[in-house]
Amino acid sequence: MAGLVRLAEIWSQRALELSLQITVLVAAATLFCWLFRRADPRLRHAAWLVVLLRLLVPWPVEAPFGFLRTPMPFPAAGVAGETWPYLGATAADVGFPERRDETPGSTSPMSAASASRLGPLLGWGAAAATLALLALARHRRTRRELEAADPPPSEIGGFVRRACRRLGISAPPVVLAPPHGAAAPVVFGVRPPLLVVPRRFAEGWSETDHGPLLVHELMHVKRGDPWVNLLVRIAETLYFFHPLVWWMGARIRRERELVCDDAVVRYYRRPDLYLKALGELWAGGARRSTVRLAGVSLFERRGDLVERVRRLAAPGYSAVRWRRSAIAIGLTLGLAAVTLSVARAPGERDWDRRERLSAGEIGALERRVEAAPGDLEARARLLEAYAYSNDPAAGAKHAEQAFWWIEHHPDMPADVAALAWSPIFDVETLESLRELWLHHLDTAPEDPAVLANASQFFLDVDPPFAEALLLRGRELAPADPVWSLELSRIYDSRGRSATAGAGEEWFRRSLEAGLRGLELMEDPRQRSYQLKPIAWVALRAGRVELAERLARELLRADVRWPTDWNAGNAIHHAHLILGHAALGRGDVEGAVEHLLAAGGTHGSPQLASFGPSMTLAAELLDAGEREAVLDYLERCSRFWKGSSGRLEAWAAAIRAGDRPDFSARRST
Repeated sequence: MAGLVRLAEIWSQRALELSLQITVLVAAATLFCWLFRRADPRLRHAAWLVVLLRLLVPWPVEAPFGFLRTPMPFPAAGVAGETWPYLGATAADVGFPERRDETPGSTSPMSAASASRLGPLLGWGAAAATLALLALARHRRTRRELEAADPPPSEIGGFVRRACRRLGISAPPVVLAPPHGAAAPVVFGVRPPLLVVPRRFAEGWSETDHGPLLVHELMHVKRGDPWVNLLVRIAETLYFFHPLVWWMGARIRRERELVCDDAVVRYYRRPDLYLKALGELWAGGARRSTVRLAGVSLFERRGDLVERVRRLAAPGYSAVRWRRSAIAIGLTLGLAAVTLSVARAPGERDWDRRERLSAGEIGALERRVEAAPGDLEARARLLEAYAYSNDPAAGAKHAEQAFWWIEHHPDMPADVAALAWSPIFDVETLESLRELWLHHLDTAPEDPAVLANASQFFLDVDPPFAEALLLRGRELAPADPVWSLELSRIYDSRGRSATAGAGEEWFRRSLEAGLRGLELMEDPRQRSYQLKPIAWVALRAGRVELAERLARELLRADVRWPTDWNAGNAIHHAHLILGHAALGRGDVEGAVEHLLAAGGTHGSPQLASFGPSMTLAAELLDAGEREAVLDYLERCSRFWKGSSGRLEAWAAAIRAGDRPDFSARRST
């Protein structure tokens, strides 16, 4: 049920966001089409198709110039330090009291708030499903009726085949409309499309009077309009609640008819011939077609036909207007840019540049804190400002703010906690913090936030106790993936520090905990951040196929969120993992390809600071792939600006026939 509620929350957010986007896009397209109402209708039709395609992509499209800003998550600072031996401590060893109010796996009734979030989602789903099922039933009924209809006279079939050869398309099946069916020609369906001919055409067939009308429908087939019509129906079903979507559908249908009108005039090179055919259709008393669902009719309303006839008969009408539409072409591309600009945009594209506050801004924050010591917003901003300040005096102020947060708010948010661990504390302060955290744990032994923050502190001070805190947290909140993911990191560190052959059990435990954490993660973007370490663990545990599967999922995350801070990490590490797997199978060529692809990443905060992994490069160098490793080092120089000459030194050693010492950058 929690997953369904989470889905409802995501849907509600996306529905509101898309409603805003629909309004902006349809308004922009309407203004564009009005400004260029005398331009070639193909341009206006293309503009509306841009909007349609955007609406059929329900996930966020990230664009650096978008106005729907989404804060970009910045990677939390990791806890660096020595790997400590695992002593096997459990929650019971620490002396925590048993939890009596809730057992793992127990469920609680759905709250009224949850039900209120589920209501709109379920209502939308029921309405959209009903509309879709009704449309499908009508379509199938009409299709069966048309497939059983009579074939047209041979002269109509021959005309259609000749016209299709001239247009360069396959001739669609042609049937006569049922007695109660179309009064004008219709193209129905998509696979294959059926050309439905009115019965009165067969009774008094005239190639001059009726042929242009059939050519008009064949133009729809050539352009793929039945498929576009189907997409419009899908959009109208999904967004049935938004009137502007129905407006967009009507505009697409109107413009496509004008496009096909011009195409028929170019086909015959005689506007008067087509006007005569339309006049005959009018005189025949044609009304709106009853064969409409997933079909493309000659016209939807009788008023549309009058408007089109006036356009064709207007002085100066021309079916070739591209030369007068150069500006409109450029603005069509501009509309496509607007389509992306209303997409969700990252909060910060330049992940390697943090906003630094000026001395005056920091001073203003310090005065706020002095006047109101409990101003958490000001304190959080000060903590970040000190952490990224170049002022030598900021270090002591940073430690002071961090101590205040730990003392007064041990349940601080994770982003604040990440900044509270980074100061360099002296031995006396560390001992004070240790006693302070023990006091917080005695006061709130079952507060998940306190347990999580305390475990991060004790990872350096008392690692066995930190592990016990994580195990206790997982007992208290078994559905929270954080506990399992942190345990996976601890076990992986223990496995990598173990002697040769002794780390397999730790890697197995690390992989088990990591997969458990991944399974519990509902947010796909947050899940993507954890794929890299767990994929490496799978490789170290000998689960090569699983490692490859996780690496490919990591690459898909890069495609889905290309501007995310982690995208560069995804490219780099996914290809390294795939390269190791290929090398393990003896595929040296494939491993080289993945090594070079890993070096082709655009970078990340971590890669820019700490540099690339050299594990695969070292193994390929041992395999004799000297030139490939040199190429890899050259590519890495584009994003590792802080290498301090190491890349150049490694490259020089390789060219001299030596083997560089990659030990400093062999970690993953």
